[in-house]
Amino acid sequence: MSRPIGFPGRIWRAIPLKLVLLLTAAGLALGEWYPFSHYPMYSHFEGRDYYVYLAGASGEPVPCKDFGITAPKLKKRFKGELKGAGLKESKLRAREMSPAAIGPVAQGVLERVAGDRRDGSRLAAGDELTMMLVYVFSEGGTIEKRSYRVAGTILK
Repeated sequence: MSRPIGFPGRIWRAIPLKLVLLLTAAGLALGEWYPFSHYPMYSHFEGRDYYVYLAGASGEPVPCKDFGITAPKLKKRFKGELKGAGLKESKLRAREMSPAAIGPVAQGVLERVAGDRRDGSRLAAGDELTMMLVYVFSEGGTIEKRSYRVAGTILK
């Protein structure tokens, strides 16, 4: 003769994916511990990297959305053009390439981006749009930044 199953037993048997439920509960209980971290990609700083952004003639940042692109897509385009030109991003990241060597690649990306200027943009026809390259690196126990203007074009 079998014992009747109580209410908690019936609920436990009805739950699909019990292992997922247990892992979720463990993740909530443990908090920010790998592999339950919310941001595991930020757990290690390489010590050097770079980013690019759009700026006006005096170097003040200009929103990428004024040109129909996002900042991550701008960097992806830049990386793609580097690769297409036979340049290695690893050398750029390691600061082994001069800004002058990067200039033609940046100029090509900038001219395509400038052609997509949106209505209501903060820059008008005749204004200068530039691309800035910023190296971020660890030196002497501090994080340093160095900025370079690598391309510029006059908006039409």
